Amino acid sequence: MDFKGYFSTGDGTRCDPFTITDAHSRYLIRCQTVSRMDLSQVGAVCEAAMREYDMPARIRTDNGAPFAGTGLLGLSKLSLSWTKMGICLLCSGAINATPNNNAENNNPEGKARLGHDGASGRLTHVV
Repeated sequence: MDFKGYFSTGDGTRCDPFTITDAHSRYLIRCQTVSRMDLSQVGAVCEAAMREYDMPARIRTDNGAPFAGTGLLGLSKLSLSWTKMGICLLCSGAINATPNNNAENNNPEGKARLGHDGASGRLTHVV
């Protein structure tokens, strides 16, 4: 999961693309603009993706908001909710796009298969 950095549209509106990519297949699960990079906006996009593709076994994010926070163990409300669902959290370290480059190499055609854990049927790894 990653924010791609904002840009301005032709009419000057700020656009913040939020992407969810399967790290195994590089399948682009979501590329959606959000009006705010907060729990309610990002959480809603993630919930919709999980309803459509099932709950992942692991989620990799950077340590920026809304994925990380100042709470216990650096968890945000969003990452705490994923932990309670049994999802393993993988953080790329400091707020830096470089370690999370898998999300930069999206497969826009979406032709690759999603990686699934055979036992549970869950996605094996979401970035």
